[in-house]
Amino acid sequence: MVGAAPQGPPFRPHLDADKSALHDLCVYQSLRTTRSSVLVGYTDVARSLGLNPAEMVKRVGLDSRCLVDSERRISFKAAAQLLELSAIESSAFDFGLRLSEANGVPDLGPLSLLLREEPNLRCALASLDRYLSVHSTGLTIRLRMQDSTRILCADFLTAVPAPAKQAKEMITAGLFRLLAWLEGPQWRPQMVCFSHAAPSSIESHRRVFGCLVEFDHDFDGIVLREEDLSAPLVHANPKLRAHAERYLNTLVTADSAGFEDAVRKLIGALLPTGRCSVEAVAQRLGVDRSTLTRRLMRTGQSYTSILQSVRADLASQRVSASGSSLTSVADALGFSSLSAFSHWFQLAFGCSARAWRRMQKRVPTRPSA
Repeated sequence: MVGAAPQGPPFRPHLDADKSALHDLCVYQSLRTTRSSVLVGYTDVARSLGLNPAEMVKRVGLDSRCLVDSERRISFKAAAQLLELSAIESSAFDFGLRLSEANGVPDLGPLSLLLREEPNLRCALASLDRYLSVHSTGLTIRLRMQDSTRILCADFLTAVPAPAKQAKEMITAGLFRLLAWLEGPQWRPQMVCFSHAAPSSIESHRRVFGCLVEFDHDFDGIVLREEDLSAPLVHANPKLRAHAERYLNTLVTADSAGFEDAVRKLIGALLPTGRCSVEAVAQRLGVDRSTLTRRLMRTGQSYTSILQSVRADLASQRVSASGSSLTSVADALGFSSLSAFSHWFQLAFGCSARAWRRMQKRVPTRPSA
């Protein structure tokens, strides 16, 4: 491992895996979407590297109109595939960082209005996590806390092409630019970490982040200082914030998928506590169990299916990460032993965790530059 990654306490959820709940994960995950604003700078970057943008998006099953309509909803998985394919075809293995630079501060639509008016970064990150589904249902943001260390991580809510280096780097760079927009252009984090191996050159990473960048960690994220979270934001306006939050609430309430994402995020937050249950999730959403079940049925899901999907998504990411041992993955997912985790993984993925890791390492890519 390059450097020492801050470690959190192991997850200890109750394990109640059900074979019937591990159904059609790939079909379900393909429904995760994002606003096509994530590809705003794609055309210019692709052309500068000798690629045909329209042809590239067609190869991953996207409509070329996503390159000109930033409000169009597109498959999160296909967008990640586009970045990986573009890096391979152009031999530009900093493609995700180049796209982030072209995009500038991420366009989060109405969510940007709320973030700008929050009193401090801690409140802004809480709102980002709460309302991110308005922008993307393929991603979740969480703030891990360990002693005095604060780690801002972006986790995929869908299966993406392994190892998804370009998507991870683009999203992390986007978070960095968002935080700099809120804190001020001179702000820099303590460090930035990635779970994949370091490329042969990290000049692009140094240019984009302007701070220490390390690889082979067990997470992808930004290490913050406590004072970063509590410092007041210069543009905060309580009245404008109230207006923006009311508008976002109407968008989430009108969208069944928004409720589903709230359930997914709560499951992810409760798993480490060992108290993840349908009753606990319903209570935190302010509804009873029957209401939660009924609203999820409208999306074709259930509490159990979402629970197993969250576990499967986290398992695929952590097993693929080069810096994580299978024992540490088992601990992080709340299994009492490696054998218990291995049995669950075999049911969920149809192969052992070790076989899965070997398959991810064999994904054909050109040597990193």
